[in-house]
Amino acid sequence: MAVAQQADPELKLIYSLVSASECKPEWEAVAAEDAAVKVYWHQWPRLKIIDGVLSRHFESANDLSAHSQ
Repeated sequence: MAVAQQADPELKLIYSLVSASECKPEWEAVAAEDAAVKVYWHQWPRLKIIDGVLSRHFESANDLSAHSQ
């Protein structure tokens, strides 16, 4: 999965931004990028790198369950 993510230009950029800092980058860092990058930017608090794979973390509204995608 990690190899496939590095082959995808949008995921590669988001992966590098997430791995560089937990702080959400300024909008200017992604403003000229494709729509997919902007979607990931908006989901920044949910993004984590787990075992070298970029993942999105979801929690239920009632906090009773959580999973990564």
